[in-house]
Amino acid sequence: MENKSFTVKSVTDDRSPSFGTASDNPLWRIVLLKDDDPPYEHVIFLPHEAFGSRVAEYGLDTEDFEKVLEVVLYEPFMNEVHELDPNFLWNTDQETARLHHLARVSRLKDEYTYNDPGKLFDVIRASYDPYSSHHDAMKEHVKNIRNSLKAAGT
Repeated sequence: MENKSFTVKSVTDDRSPSFGTASDNPLWRIVLLKDDDPPYEHVIFLPHEAFGSRVAEYGLDTEDFEKVLEVVLYEPFMNEVHELDPNFLWNTDQETARLHHLARVSRLKDEYTYNDPGKLFDVIRASYDPYSSHHDAMKEHVKNIRNSLKAAGT
């Protein structure tokens, strides 16, 4: 399998209305340069809240930012239809879902590489708060979803 290598060209906090975002729902705009012949740009938009969401959904350690960043960065390359997967987040318990999701991320790391020589992901690292109240709110939200699914028998 050929490794697809990307160099991080820019990371910006995009609150521009032109991207349909508002200041209360900001996005990280990550521009990647695909190291190919010829090279081309690949853009990923990540909601700021994606980090807290993944922590809550998969029970990730809030203080392990590198793992949370890894999960969020590789998810756009997942082509699998998670809803059909018995180990998908809502189809199983959180521990099983976490293990399988991290395994998917691990497989993608063999296929895709991020090169960040300018340490541009430090912009995101600097704004990440492992003690944010958003983590608690998301955990409560995930708990409510799981309880609703149990009550519905799914």
